[in-house]
Amino acid sequence: APLPPGTVRGNKALVGVTQRPGGAVECEFADGERSEFDLVVGCDGVSSAVRGHVVGPESPVYSGIRCRFAVATDEGGAQFRPGMDPGCMEQWFADGCYCL
Repeated sequence: APLPPGTVRGNKALVGVTQRPGGAVECEFADGERSEFDLVVGCDGVSSAVRGHVVGPESPVYSGIRCRFAVATDEGGAQFRPGMDPGCMEQWFADGCYCL
């Protein structure tokens, strides 16, 4: 089922996150708006305000791991990796390292 209108908010700059008693999360935005949510998903990178709330104020440290994503089709039966099952979706990390 589709999400109700207003569930996903775009064009907002999050500046603060506060955990409330009972589990709700209050988000403060750069435009001054404050809203309470049951779930907050931070997917805006290592400088995310949500990340700081979860792991603390420490600066991120480069781990040496890079992640790249792509979307490809297998029209005509092409295989993206030798031996790959055409009906299988997987993410390749490095030689011998896969996530199915």
